[in-house]
Amino acid sequence: MDISKLPNKNNFISKYWKKKAANRERVFLLNAEQKTLPNIIINTTELSYFSKLTNNKPLAQYAVLSAVYSFLLTKLTYEFDGYIVSNYKEHNNPLLLSFPIDLKVSFKEYLQTVKYEILEVLKYSDFNDQDLYNKIDFGSLSSFSNFGLKLNGNVTIDCNGILFDIEISDESLKIKVSYLQEFINESLVKCLANHFKHFIVDLEKYIDSSLSNYPLLSALEKSTLLESFNATTVSYPEDKTIVDLFESQVFRTPNNIAVVYEDVKLTYQELNERANQLGAYLRVTYGVGPDDLIGIRLERSELMLISILGILKAGGAYVPIDPGYPAERISYIEKDSNCKVVIDREELLSFDKVCTDFAKTNISKINKPTDLAYVIYTSGTTGNPKGVMISHTSLVNRLEWMQKAYPLSCDDVILQKTSYSFDVSVWELLWWMYNGASVSFLKPDAHKDPQELVEAIFNHKVTVMHFVPSMLGAFLNYLKEHPAALEKLGSLVQVFTSGEALTVHQNNTFFELLSTVSLMNLYGPTEAAIDVSYFKCAANATLIPIGKPIDNIQLYILNNTLQLVPVGVVGKLYISGAGLARGYLNKEELTAEKFIE
Repeated sequence: MDISKLPNKNNFISKYWKKKAANRERVFLLNAEQKTLPNIIINTTELSYFSKLTNNKPLAQYAVLSAVYSFLLTKLTYEFDGYIVSNYKEHNNPLLLSFPIDLKVSFKEYLQTVKYEILEVLKYSDFNDQDLYNKIDFGSLSSFSNFGLKLNGNVTIDCNGILFDIEISDESLKIKVSYLQEFINESLVKCLANHFKHFIVDLEKYIDSSLSNYPLLSALEKSTLLESFNATTVSYPEDKTIVDLFESQVFRTPNNIAVVYEDVKLTYQELNERANQLGAYLRVTYGVGPDDLIGIRLERSELMLISILGILKAGGAYVPIDPGYPAERISYIEKDSNCKVVIDREELLSFDKVCTDFAKTNISKINKPTDLAYVIYTSGTTGNPKGVMISHTSLVNRLEWMQKAYPLSCDDVILQKTSYSFDVSVWELLWWMYNGASVSFLKPDAHKDPQELVEAIFNHKVTVMHFVPSMLGAFLNYLKEHPAALEKLGSLVQVFTSGEALTVHQNNTFFELLSTVSLMNLYGPTEAAIDVSYFKCAANATLIPIGKPIDNIQLYILNNTLQLVPVGVVGKLYISGAGLARGYLNKEELTAEKFIE
């Protein structure tokens, strides 16, 4: 249909463009400094197949360049939504093109789709009529996409994100790349530009290939990402359970203080004996065995630790249930986990009445390292909470890495202040057993009061502790307002932070106030045994990344088709290795969706 000959041409054009831009928000990046890369030159000898394919016709060249550009944007950026604003020399106005891509087709097939889109758009691109232009009320089509492409054109396309300005002459194809750093980082721009040149030069090689097979990485880049960056394989006691590690340390340092809570102090031997009695009670009374789940609904105290060790010694796995949770959430966790028993104050009173019936000696071990150690329920921000199942061997790997990276001595004291319904608590609750160190339990709710924290650190000579970054910020603000409190923090050696993004301001403030204390930024989801990466912080930082993978963990950045992406390219984080959970309790479909080969 020749729209130009229709008497109501303007209505057709207006309706088309309104539909084209329907539900799209305009892009305005104001006061942003535009950056450029050095011009990329492709000479005529490298363009032989490109010239043959396009027959040097501007429209054909425009279609090929648009196809390559939109395809690479799809492969390399999560921001690309299929729309580019573009122009080539035979038209007076920018064009808004949309390119939904099926990566299963060949480039040749995709090129036909692009050609069709361009021809369709060109039918509605007569904007010489100023009244029509005003009626459409676009102001500028450039404002409808962050991605621009020009070919030998004089029309201005505002660089709202990234713009490839291409000139083709008898001697070469020249690409000028402009971009805004606020939108896209330089490393990604360079990667995109390099792949663009590579694809044009090797067009004949890729013309009949499936788009999904296009290699984003060279062999060296792939080896670096798969092997060098993830060279984390080390030996660890994968034949041991947490109970094995604890009882070995009891044998070595029976008289060292293991746990402190207010006026209560228990040695390793005393803690082990109480846990043995509770473990035997659970095994005899409730028939607890491997992978049986036992709930704990207790406030923070030494009784919480005795209960955890007792459950593990009995052969079961513990399920923490914060007493402060809403009744509905507590009920859901108890029902979903189908706990054999929930250890609360009442249950401990029942145990106390008969505890002398059970021996204090170590009870027989019935666990394998692959059995569950705990199930922690995630926050459930969408839908019901999910129970994440972690085995002994995953937890042992995590604790072994921590001890190797930041070795505890018998003089170290860990402050246990994280709610045990969060997995950060697990290393606070169990790492102390290495080398005869100890754990000091903070009073319930005292973690919210910086003054209480300062007093606890001072009174119990705490050397190691953890903060969520927002709580660290509040603690640092308190120290700035109360500089005398700094004198009470002399024992502090190591602070870990995780659970949120640590800001540069928090990091730099930390070192201004606590210059002799080490700060480590950790990252990891509940589904991967607490933490999977670490970064040693330093003063005067400008960026706080999540760092490198810990022992026996591999981290990959993949695109939507599960391909490795080059360094600097945005993707999704995938985690592999010894720390992975068994899956979600009672949620086989969700486990299959999230835990993939």
